[in-house]
Amino acid sequence: MQKYKYETCCVQSTAELIDDMTENSVSITKETFFKHVSIKDVHSLFPVYGLGSCIRTIKSDYHVSYHKGFYNGMRCYYLVHSAIEYIFIGE
Repeated sequence: MQKYKYETCCVQSTAELIDDMTENSVSITKETFFKHVSIKDVHSLFPVYGLGSCIRTIKSDYHVSYHKGFYNGMRCYYLVHSAIEYIFIGE
């Protein structure tokens, strides 16, 4: 399965690209998201969360949502944490 790597977040992008992505995306489960994006890549963005058996992981945070869509014409998977979209693009 293709792995997706971190590309950017909404505060480092343009409103036009983010609006287009979010308006044309679909919600997905965290299980589907992590089939395409490495937990280690996500952890590098959010080191406050633990890995593995830690009690507080990003996977257990019910405030985080997961989506798939297109960013700048490329298939992407992204998560939303604290109202910020973190976008992962295929290698």
